[in-house]
Amino acid sequence: MPTVSKQRIPELDGLRGLAILLVLVFHYTAQEGVLTPGTLADRVQRFTVMGWTGVDLFFVLSGFLIGGILMDVRSSPSYFKTFYCRRFFRIVPIYYLWLVLYVALMVIAGNTISRLSNSGIRPPLDLGIFSYFLFLQNFVSMGLFGLAGAWFGHLWSLAVEEQFYLVAPLVVRFTAARYLKWILTGVIICVPLFRMFLSRVLHVMALKITVLVLCRADALAIGMLAATLTRGENPVISVAQNRRTLYVALGILSLGVVSYCVYIIHIVVNVVLHALLLHKGPRISTGKGAIVTVFAGFVTYSIAKVSWLLFEGPLQRRGHAFKY
Repeated sequence: MPTVSKQRIPELDGLRGLAILLVLVFHYTAQEGVLTPGTLADRVQRFTVMGWTGVDLFFVLSGFLIGGILMDVRSSPSYFKTFYCRRFFRIVPIYYLWLVLYVALMVIAGNTISRLSNSGIRPPLDLGIFSYFLFLQNFVSMGLFGLAGAWFGHLWSLAVEEQFYLVAPLVVRFTAARYLKWILTGVIICVPLFRMFLSRVLHVMALKITVLVLCRADALAIGMLAATLTRGENPVISVAQNRRTLYVALGILSLGVVSYCVYIIHIVVNVVLHALLLHKGPRISTGKGAIVTVFAGFVTYSIAKVSWLLFEGPLQRRGHAFKY
């Protein structure tokens, strides 16, 4: 019986599109800060306040897709090599390019950027920034501000993903299939209790709890558990048989394949366009600000599409040259 992961499920691109759309709208409406109660902008901001859940949807999708791939090839002699080579070509090049671009801007024009932003503070370029090269930002560098915050602040989720990639292949490879679903169920039950312990007993800051991989492991485990239920001779869930339903319900397929680049760049694009066109920070409370915000969404997507066609897509094909 063919396994799910050996067939492309384009509807899951629709879920990626939905997830990135939720996150993008949330960030774009929240960047202005607290708005005047009762205004249209305030109502829009309140309506989109749950957009942050798009990150959790990303984690569930990652658990489902990556976990499913690993389950299908757990006996492959090139299991680890192929998995990490493919992940490298998909994740690292554009991410490192983004980091290097920031470092170059700070070295070449850091003082000028500070002066133009009227902050009086030179954007940081310290060891905290360089923790991003090791995907350790969710432990080290969450106190960013100004341009650095726009450039890096949301990338903690990529650190969670990469840390998941270190653990998941080991768990799947060395855990018998009949036990895996029970381990995942245990993770789903225990992680919320762990978050409560950190918050109420140890009084850890909510921001730190939010970004730790152990505190987001339940979403990843939910995705992996769903992947286990689509496999075996008598799968509990049949994705292939419900593709039409998924297609109708989720759509947005063309956006999903560029969601990674969109996620990385969307905040900076919004900040830069508002600075260049309106000489102000991002806002939705004025007509011009709202127009620029919407325009930023289109520009973000356009850049991401070009990146996919010219840079990310060819690299991903290079990664898929490695076979299980």
